[in-house]
Amino acid sequence: MHFGITGPGAGYRAAFAVLLIPAMLALLFLWSARGIEPDAAVAKVTRTDFDARYYRYMAFSVVTVMGFAHFILVAFHLQLTHRLPPALIPVLFGLAMGTDAIGSIVAGRLFDRYGLKVLYVLPVITLPTLPLLFLSVQPVWIWIGAALWGLALGIQESTVRAGVATLTPDALRGTAYGLFDTVFGAAWLGGSVMLGALYAIGVQWLVI
Repeated sequence: MHFGITGPGAGYRAAFAVLLIPAMLALLFLWSARGIEPDAAVAKVTRTDFDARYYRYMAFSVVTVMGFAHFILVAFHLQLTHRLPPALIPVLFGLAMGTDAIGSIVAGRLFDRYGLKVLYVLPVITLPTLPLLFLSVQPVWIWIGAALWGLALGIQESTVRAGVATLTPDALRGTAYGLFDTVFGAAWLGGSVMLGALYAIGVQWLVI
């Protein structure tokens, strides 16, 4: 099979071809891990709804993610405006994923100690990402914006979802996560559409 390792456009073809390796390894590990979870008695459901805290927490998460630009839009902007060389845009994403990993670990540890109070920092970290990524001309500020973007994503991926477990009963945990992830994903989709439409009008409107 020829992936176009040489010639024009080889970079992206080769990169996506290489990504097949961790994808296959992930499937292999998942297959080998089947059946590890011990059988447990089905818990008796004593309630069929969630209290107000769960829905307020969901509303907080929705508002936070709606204003969080997907990196695809960031990459499009940087490519269009030539703020960074095309070859550095994947490197920028790599930096964001690095701070994503660090943010997940640190936020997880702090969550175990302080609980939901850790999430007070999420809007503070998220707020400067759009100005830095979309309005900055100097590359250094773009790199800082990407680092903050990854840090915010790490908190969302770990601590925000962990908070669901603290607000819901064990018997309804699966339903709680299913509903939360559905609403969270829909909010990110809606926010991405909104930010894309605002970008078409003007990048300043997107940031506002």
